Amino acid sequence: MKHNPYNDAEKMKEALIEIKRNLTPYPFPYINGYVSTLGGAERASIMLTVSLQPKEQWKYRILENSVYAHISIGHNGVMEMFSGCIKPKLRKTKVTSTNDVIAKLHVWAEKALF
Repeated sequence: MKHNPYNDAEKMKEALIEIKRNLTPYPFPYINGYVSTLGGAERASIMLTVSLQPKEQWKYRILENSVYAHISIGHNGVMEMFSGCIKPKLRKTKVTSTNDVIAKLHVWAEKALF
């Protein structure tokens, strides 16, 4: 098995920075995220919020009025969309690196844009 960067909170913070840097501004003009340690530092998760529209286009400046998605990346490498209105839905998948996350989100955004 490949080295999993999602097995502790510090590595996840670095992975989050890399993900945000490579997804902004295209295909997602808005991206926000944080590392959740609700289950403990050894079970941290990355929580992402992305939108296919810039913040200026949101009706009443409310995220839920845009084309958005909430995505989690668990400590075990499982990435899933748990809320949002982007079609097609992002299916639950296993990721092994930050490059894998970025690639899957790019492919998914391209499908959603067209």
